[in-house]
Amino acid sequence: RTGLSLTLGATYYFSVKAQNGAGLWSGVGYSNGIEVVAQPDTTPPITPIVTDDGATTTSTSELYASWTSSDPESGIVEYQYAIGTMAGASDVVGWTPVETNTEVTRTGLSLTVGNTYYFAVRARNGEDLWSAIGKSDGIEVVAPPDASPPTTPIVTDDGATTYSTSYLHASWTSSDPESGI
Repeated sequence: RTGLSLTLGATYYFSVKAQNGAGLWSGVGYSNGIEVVAQPDTTPPITPIVTDDGATTTSTSELYASWTSSDPESGIVEYQYAIGTMAGASDVVGWTPVETNTEVTRTGLSLTVGNTYYFAVRARNGEDLWSAIGKSDGIEVVAPPDASPPTTPIVTDDGATTYSTSYLHASWTSSDPESGI
């Protein structure tokens, strides 16, 4: 039978009876039923779009990222993320499952000032198909801003008196361990 408008999830049955040449009808026979199901999902999820927490951070122990993806056929059942020193790499943090969460703050890291770190995210759908890897644009770890002034200079001059009316001499020392003098 063609031209039907069947509903996904519904079960349909054939009912058949036969008539012989003498005009007598048999009892009704019934099929076991046919359930209408969706076609299997053969496409992976959309590649995640990954957003990290800006161009720079002063934290050497924590990074944050969020992402979006979708799979209209069988849905997203798992995300995994990794962190690396190159886009798509996992040399800092290996692939880590986060269920269906779409953001992570990773703590306990040992990041190096001057290096750039990248998040990589992949999504798995209900048919166990993995998306391509989405990558962030990178977060550079920078030194925190210097919030303290230099030390008060220690000044030494040539003594309490001088005979010169055209010359004075002094020397001094000071330091600033964060940003230098």
